[in-house]
Amino acid sequence: QEGVILYYSGPYPGSVHDLTIWRNGILQAISNEERIIGDLGYIGEDQILTPIRRDHELSNQELEFNQSLYSKRQIIERVFARVKNWKSM
Repeated sequence: QEGVILYYSGPYPGSVHDLTIWRNGILQAISNEERIIGDLGYIGEDQILTPIRRDHELSNQELEFNQSLYSKRQIIERVFARVKNWKSM
C-alpha cells in the first residue's frame, strides 16, 4: 500500500543497528513477495532494495535506479522526522 506505515516497533537503544531491528521484527511482518527500501547498510538483504554501490562507474540505468530509490527514501525520511516531532517514537 502506498502512503501507509506498515510496521513500527518499540524503542531500541541507539547502539542497536537498524539491520538487527529488521531481522528481529520487520522481516517477520512482511511477506516474501514484498520489498522495502533501505540504505547501503542493508546491502545483501533479499527483501530490501538498496542503492547500487558506487564502487565502479555506474551505467545510466544504474544511476536512474539509484535516483529513484533516493527520491522515495526522501519521502520516508520526512515521515520519520514528522513522527519523531510528535514524540511518539
